[in-house]
Amino acid sequence: MMTGMSDDESASRTGRLASSATPRTYLFALTAAGGTIPPELGVARRLVDRGHSVTVLAEESIADQVRRTGAAYLPGTSGTVDEYRDWELRMPTSLARGMAEHMISGPAPDQARDTTAAIDALRPDLVLASFCPRTACRRWVSDCRQRAGPLVACVTAP
Repeated sequence: MMTGMSDDESASRTGRLASSATPRTYLFALTAAGGTIPPELGVARRLVDRGHSVTVLAEESIADQVRRTGAAYLPGTSGTVDEYRDWELRMPTSLARGMAEHMISGPAPDQARDTTAAIDALRPDLVLASFCPRTACRRWVSDCRQRAGPLVACVTAP
């Protein structure tokens, strides 16, 4: 016995929004810290392909990759992160501390400010942030709740 797909099921399999589906607005706040960028931009591309509005807040170093997904690129005002010279460090604890300071806690205040400004400007339905420190995520979530703003999801790709 053959069963037919509903319009919603058919639309989800073809990558288009069903006529009754509402396009959403997404903000990706990304940190160009290595291997997480390809899967994050893959999700952004799939959302764009399905008719959603996607803006990616990120460093200039990945601007071309972002634009190739069809998403809008929004540069962060914090600029690019300086080169991290991990090969100069001899102890694993120094390496871990240096990476955390260089890629996570060091740029966090600027990233939190940039993300909050982007939320205010874009009013997204969902914010996806990679490698965000917990304090920054809590600040964004608290701020968004106070203003009845978007859902904020801090995700870390494996």
